[in-house]
Amino acid sequence: MTRSLTAHPHAPKIARVTIRLIMSDLDGTLLRDDKTVSARTRTTLQAARAAGVRVGIATARPARLALAAVGHLRDVLDVMVVSNGAVVLDAATGAALHEDLLDPAEATRVISSLRGVFPDAGFGWELGDHFEGDAAFNEIAQDPRVLRDTDMGAAREFPADGVHQLVLARHNTNPLGLVAPVADVLGPDYAVSESGGGVVEISPATSTKAAAVTWYAESFGASQANVLAFGDGLNDVPMIRAAGIGVAMASASAAIKASADRIAPTNMDDGVARTIEELVPGVRGE
Repeated sequence: MTRSLTAHPHAPKIARVTIRLIMSDLDGTLLRDDKTVSARTRTTLQAARAAGVRVGIATARPARLALAAVGHLRDVLDVMVVSNGAVVLDAATGAALHEDLLDPAEATRVISSLRGVFPDAGFGWELGDHFEGDAAFNEIAQDPRVLRDTDMGAAREFPADGVHQLVLARHNTNPLGLVAPVADVLGPDYAVSESGGGVVEISPATSTKAAAVTWYAESFGASQANVLAFGDGLNDVPMIRAAGIGVAMASASAAIKASADRIAPTNMDDGVARTIEELVPGVRGE
């Protein structure tokens, strides 16, 4: 069934946007439910690049998990924003172009503050291509809904080096319900979110998908006004709001849709591809 794009009340600005960069969330957005990308989506991304538009992904996944998820797509990507914006990678080489590290002393303070409020929680941290966690997190992460590796090293109480992202998990607790309480403890200097991976994600407030996309756009002379951004989760909202054209997927919650200029069909109905085909000059749809 063919579904048309749905314009949002913000839509009148769309005609005035010159798109130079397309950024898409992965899970629930660019990737289908089986974690593949349709032939139509691949062809559309190739056509967008041929039309002079840069293409990238922005995900909560750390570098190692993002690279594994899009290995089949790297030939049609220019950039990868990972760990919710803490790292910007060159898609072709995997080299870090930009990083926003949380130093170990600050990470230790954050973990200590949260342990005082959530004594049953476990904590982990992303270190580029490596993950570590405390003993409590390694136990909680035996739950398959917690998408973090727990066999990458011995348990530690605190990180010894700068980290890209902290994560928090509790037994049998939906992390979405923990986002607001954790944010209340940490205050406005930190970005607190979740993206369906079974954990609460904690970064400096400066480290978001929106901030990373801004940095990358400015690195080649563009700005957020030139960005077409797609997402379906809480961690996508800053990127959707900041973009020249922000698009929420049809499967997103009402709150996320309210932040968008457009509502696209779902990831199972080539929503990203259909939107690009309509909005990017020189890209033809089926």
